Amino acid sequence: MARMPRRTHLARILAVTALGLALGGAQAAPAYEPLVDALMRNENAKVRLSAAKRLARFKDAPVLAALTFALEDPDATVRAQAADSLGKIGDASAFQPLCDLRRDRDPLVQSAARGALKGFGGETACKAGKVFVEIEVTCDHEPSRLAVEKLLLAKATQNQRIALGRALDLAGQGEAGPDPRAEMQAGRMKGVAMKVHLTREVTRTATSTVITCAGAQSLYQLPDKALRASATQRVGLDLGSPKVTDQAIDTNAQACLEHLGPVLYDEFDKYLRTLK
Repeated sequence: MARMPRRTHLARILAVTALGLALGGAQAAPAYEPLVDALMRNENAKVRLSAAKRLARFKDAPVLAALTFALEDPDATVRAQAADSLGKIGDASAFQPLCDLRRDRDPLVQSAARGALKGFGGETACKAGKVFVEIEVTCDHEPSRLAVEKLLLAKATQNQRIALGRALDLAGQGEAGPDPRAEMQAGRMKGVAMKVHLTREVTRTATSTVITCAGAQSLYQLPDKALRASATQRVGLDLGSPKVTDQAIDTNAQACLEHLGPVLYDEFDKYLRTLK
């Protein structure tokens, strides 16, 4: 298996890290940093193997990037463990790299890749075709709408099975070329529309201020727009005081709605795995 230059991978991981910080807006989780460093830079295969195993309990973007990088490690046991850890994490971005790993030169790694793919619908899912996806987010609070839409599009872009329409593509993301909408209209590609409506409600009591955020998600088959699945996710946030400023409420409500983004995408990803 060809091994990409380390510098290329490091640049990619730095980019993914920046994206994760921009989208998450939360504090960094330093616990995984020594493990990522060991997996990518330590010359001892046993150390890299241990790091790959321990990273399975994290779901952060730099961890996913490092484990994906380790799928090309010169040591077969490290490649196999990286595949196993990615399978346990279950992030959609690992699907295609695991499919490619089935062609590894080592039988141990091939077996690990097949095992990791069970969480993605099994090895047969690798043969499934691309899916054209439209993503639409509505909300009465524009900053929240933009933040959640950006997160959903970024996650969709990581999944190599998804073909986004050029009109929905974020600047510079996705591949240039013909709009896959025509392939979907011609019946040569499946199509899914994911529509999300975000709402927030503020309740003040004598002792507290509570924000309730909800994301109602509907999935439609394209091009006939037949409803295939729907779900509503809710998050409650207690600010702990009845004397909260409107600005604080606005800031926390936006964070509350943004927190729903990964949950909504996970529901969509479950449906996507049923499309063969």
